[in-house]
Amino acid sequence: MRLSEAAKALWGKSDRERDDGAWHPLLHHMLDVAACAEAILEREPRRTRELYARDLGYADYARARPWLLSLIALHDLGKASPAFQALWGPGAARVREQGLTWRKEPEYVPHGFISQLALEEEEHPLRAALAYDLLRQAADAVGCHHGLRASPAELEAVGDLELGSGPWQAVRRELVEAVLELFGAGPEDAPGVSELGGAGFYRLAGLTSFADWIGSSQDFFGFVAPVGCLGSYYREALAKAHAALDRIGWRERRPLRPEKLPFEQVPFDKKGKTYAPRPLQRAVAGLLEGCGEPTLLLIEAPMGEGKTEAAFYGHLRLQQDLGHRGMYVALPTRATGNAMFERTAGFLEGMGRSEPVDLQLLHGAALLNDGYAQLRLRAVDEGKTPGSRPAVSAQEWFSSKKRAQLSEYGVGTIDQALLAVLPLKHNFVRMWGLGNRTVVIDEVHAYDTYTSRLIEALLSWLYALGSSAIVMSATLPKERREALLRAYGAGGVPESVPYPRVFKVAGGRVEAVSFEADPNRRVALRLQALPAGFAQVVPEVLASVAEGGCTACIVNTVERAQQLYRALEGPARAQGVELLLFHARYPAEQRQRLEEGVLGLFGKQGRRPARAVLVGTQVLEQSLDLDFDVMFTDLAPADLVLQRAGRLWRHDRADRAPNQARPVLHVMGLAQEAEVPDFQHAEYLPGKKLYWESVYDRAILLRTYALLRERAGLELPGDIDPLVEAVYGPGLLRGIPESLEAAILEATPARENQGRQDRAQAAQAFVGLPFDGSWLRVPALEQHDPEENPEKHRALLAATRLGDPSVSVIPVHDLGGGSFECAGVRFGLEESLEGRWCLAKKLYLQNLSISRADLVAELSKAGRPRSWQEHPLLRNCYPLVLKGGRAGYGNTEVELDATLGLVYHKQKG
Repeated sequence: MRLSEAAKALWGKSDRERDDGAWHPLLHHMLDVAACAEAILEREPRRTRELYARDLGYADYARARPWLLSLIALHDLGKASPAFQALWGPGAARVREQGLTWRKEPEYVPHGFISQLALEEEEHPLRAALAYDLLRQAADAVGCHHGLRASPAELEAVGDLELGSGPWQAVRRELVEAVLELFGAGPEDAPGVSELGGAGFYRLAGLTSFADWIGSSQDFFGFVAPVGCLGSYYREALAKAHAALDRIGWRERRPLRPEKLPFEQVPFDKKGKTYAPRPLQRAVAGLLEGCGEPTLLLIEAPMGEGKTEAAFYGHLRLQQDLGHRGMYVALPTRATGNAMFERTAGFLEGMGRSEPVDLQLLHGAALLNDGYAQLRLRAVDEGKTPGSRPAVSAQEWFSSKKRAQLSEYGVGTIDQALLAVLPLKHNFVRMWGLGNRTVVIDEVHAYDTYTSRLIEALLSWLYALGSSAIVMSATLPKERREALLRAYGAGGVPESVPYPRVFKVAGGRVEAVSFEADPNRRVALRLQALPAGFAQVVPEVLASVAEGGCTACIVNTVERAQQLYRALEGPARAQGVELLLFHARYPAEQRQRLEEGVLGLFGKQGRRPARAVLVGTQVLEQSLDLDFDVMFTDLAPADLVLQRAGRLWRHDRADRAPNQARPVLHVMGLAQEAEVPDFQHAEYLPGKKLYWESVYDRAILLRTYALLRERAGLELPGDIDPLVEAVYGPGLLRGIPESLEAAILEATPARENQGRQDRAQAAQAFVGLPFDGSWLRVPALEQHDPEENPEKHRALLAATRLGDPSVSVIPVHDLGGGSFECAGVRFGLEESLEGRWCLAKKLYLQNLSISRADLVAELSKAGRPRSWQEHPLLRNCYPLVLKGGRAGYGNTEVELDATLGLVYHKQKG
């Protein structure tokens, strides 16, 4: 097809920064992006291409390719409009010369919105070939490639002046015809479906945006003058696209191992370590025999039964049978993410694939992780020296937060996966990254009602996107288990499956198997009730290690951890006991060192001290592979008490102290004189309170208290399932005092009401579900990523978890005269950070999150230095200005203590 001079004159890219007149024709850019999409899909597993074919109603990708690439190429049709062409003077003058004019200066309208409008409403071959709903949804998908979907009101607001009529409509039709002719997309073989569906929409939107990121880069696609033969141009663009993918590290997606290995032959670390399968792992292997469609595995098994190895093995089998493109492992916290990252890197390295594997760490403090830093250095060095082809690396291009989910493998927090189903910019790219993938969700019990509902929505989308999921927990309440299974399409849930158990959902069908827990890992705990106050707790803690051993104290708040550490500090030092403190309220670099130190002492291969006490918060209960001889824990919901208890005698050790003949779990707050305990106001230090009911639900705490108060011991895993079901189930507890029963009944409606409110709030937060049409709605307000927009009102943020508002702060010490110090470096808050990346990174490594309301309000009011706002590392951080290590904000005085971390004091006066 010969193009008119008007069509050739349209510009798609220009070098406006240098203002040297260089430009790239619009049609060239459209073909560049289509070429990138084709190159990406050529390197994807065959099953990914089949999913696109299915979306458009074809039996195979070859038949779908012409129409798919045509739709993606037309993503920038809206640039053929006055609203866009007027943005660059030289380009505007050129198109005017070709008769494409406008009466007055048009208003700015995102060209993606115009693309969507033109594709939906104008007369061109697409209107005749495609069903209206299909065309409307496809136009929406490719039109939102810059991150935001247009609302109906925004589309209606686009006027004729911005869109352009007459010659503009003719040139847009010409572009559509040229694209269809080039790819051979004729009406005789047009898509046979009437609509895309939710998964098809997100697949098309995600691929278009991903391809546009690459196709828009001058590093990969230099400007080329208009050419006569579009076919020749496209072939060259496809070669450039493959070269660009090589440069960013997007390799062909191949299975980690082509041959199927029995579990006992799978290497689980870089040294090739293998394991004989345990009962859980044999159960998983059996359920995955002959697996022919995407699958959910819901694993409920005691702590230390090998769930992680079962998940890795499950991914291998699912990848081989289904062609999954990779895996993402989602954890509750950064600390658990760091621990899993190391294990995942070792597993991937041990698999020994000939093509390097890309592995990204996804959480806000990834830069602090030394292992991740080493993988990034490997990627930089790759190919520069002989033999520098690592088995695992972390390519720089995917380290950007928006692009990290595109990587083949990833480990991080659950929040990074949940951002895919929240209405924020480019969420469809994250959704695309999770498609046709194995997603592992560990410690699924660790989330509140709101986040749990978001996880259910995520599972529904994973099912629709053709992804498999492996969800793991020590145990779950019946209601929670059934909700997770149904979210992945389960038609019904089997009753009375003994614990431990594994459920499998595939194509709506549910299978379940129970298995015998590893008999070598059965633990009988002695249960000891203690008051919440420290007068009895401190002597008991010190006595537990008097003759040797390692004790953990897990408490419910950071403030209580700091106070217990202070109470223990003097006596422990006098008795030669090593005392450590670990919680989340430390500067990031210090927290990372503490985390590594804790794992180095109490981990599986740890250098166990002769006598040691570790005081910490909930960061110790989730996924960290730690092992203690004795434990003291604050009373918490039963499932979390059991989770904490899973760190007792976790490993088979021959080096326990002679006096540690049996594991003991001391529960602080379980010994109370009143029949109805007070978890909120019971004072244990002058002026200090517990606040446990601010952390956990009162009804659940009371039910846990009622069940544990008469017990002398716990049997793990035997007691796990009945205890959790008794606490979370609907029935009344037997044999408890009437006053305690009345208190539980009084607290229960509030819990139920809060649960309904949290689920309703979550239902309004995510983008809809894939099978009921709710995904079609465009949110009236696009919500903002909290990490990218700290100044936004909370109602406008895309929250993955409920809780008090928080901000990231960097403690800086005021030296006077406008000089400040942080991390041993002097600087000025208003100094420019341009070219000072090392300083910015040193500051960033000291960040920590605070959520105390008066501090958040005062810091938000004070704002951030302009130089910080403009820097990619510091733009979300506020300076916490300290004098002499202290500062007053609102009703609070804060102190940064080298040992205790950030400490809150009440302001005097």
